[in-house]
Amino acid sequence: MFYIGQSGNLHSRLNMHLDYATQVLNDDRREGLLYYPRYEYAGKFGKSYAYLRTWQRMKPKALEEELMACFARQYHAFPIANAAGSWNRVYKHLGLPTDTE
Repeated sequence: MFYIGQSGNLHSRLNMHLDYATQVLNDDRREGLLYYPRYEYAGKFGKSYAYLRTWQRMKPKALEEELMACFARQYHAFPIANAAGSWNRVYKHLGLPTDTE
C-alpha cells in the first residue's frame, strides 16, 4: 500500500493510480509517458488501498498530518511514494525543527 493523500474525487484518483501500476505490472507502459517511481514500486510489489474518513470534526489536513507523523515515527522515514510537499508541517507535528527555522 502507498499513501496518495486527499482527493475531491477519490474513486477517480484511486483508479488512475491503480491503472498506472497495472500498466507497469503488465509491462504495458504508454509510449512517451514517464511513470513515477510509485507506479514502478506498485507494479513490482503489488497494490492495494485503504481509506480513512475524518471524525470528530477533524479536518482532512489534520488527519493527513497525523497519519504522516505516525508513519514517520514508526518507520523513521516518510512513505516511499509520497510526493506531497507538506514535510515542514509534519516536522512541526513531530516537534522537529523545520528547514524554515
